[in-house]
Amino acid sequence: MSLYIGIDVGSTTLKIVLLNERGDILYKSYERHFSKVRSLTYERIAALEELIGDQKIFAAITGSAGMGISKSAKIPFVQEVFATSYGVKNHYPQTDVVVELGGEDAKIIFLKGTMEERMNSTCAGGTGAFIDQMATLLNISVDELDRLSLEATDIYPIASRCGVFAKTDINAVEELELLNSIADPSLDGIQNFTNLKSLKVVNSSFASVDNIAKLSKLEFLTLDGNGLNTIGGLEKLSNLKNAAISNNNI
Repeated sequence: MSLYIGIDVGSTTLKIVLLNERGDILYKSYERHFSKVRSLTYERIAALEELIGDQKIFAAITGSAGMGISKSAKIPFVQEVFATSYGVKNHYPQTDVVVELGGEDAKIIFLKGTMEERMNSTCAGGTGAFIDQMATLLNISVDELDRLSLEATDIYPIASRCGVFAKTDINAVEELELLNSIADPSLDGIQNFTNLKSLKVVNSSFASVDNIAKLSKLEFLTLDGNGLNTIGGLEKLSNLKNAAISNNNI
């Protein structure tokens, strides 16, 4: 019996899959390589020794950071667009379009008719690296950011094509509303919105205003139904013109 190993070394992550002749997945991994692409790839392949045994194997490498490993190890390299389109056509033949958000670029592959690919290669806007930056800015995990996005009710216009401009747009937000959300107990991350002038937090479970007190440009503040026991620290907001604070435990 023969086994097949697929190795995808992307700009930020390493993906490995081991298949049998029927296409059954015997092993798979997905993890960040933190630029240690060669050592981590070697470690993960070496860990498959027990599963592989003395069986014949076929291997191929793809991904933006896979070319060097492919040449060094003399393993065939498959360009990632072709690898993606081949896999999708075989497993999801009804697919018309593939949208791939990589670590540092985004691609759209049109499969019907003559295959066509378009890529945002000039910037990381909308890619995995950008999503990571936004999660860091809000001081939450990527999984939490994903969950919150599904509950969002407002859409803020940002320069989505460029990660730098998008981050600038988010930092420049002057009005923000958090309604009926389960927030961090300290509302950690809000202090990163340094240009915020108006903040409304309603029916959101948090217990401390310490991070709100760091918003030096804040002029209008509404805190309603959040279970607050104290608002000590808000006196530091020298630009505050109006504060509506009700239905708490004060």
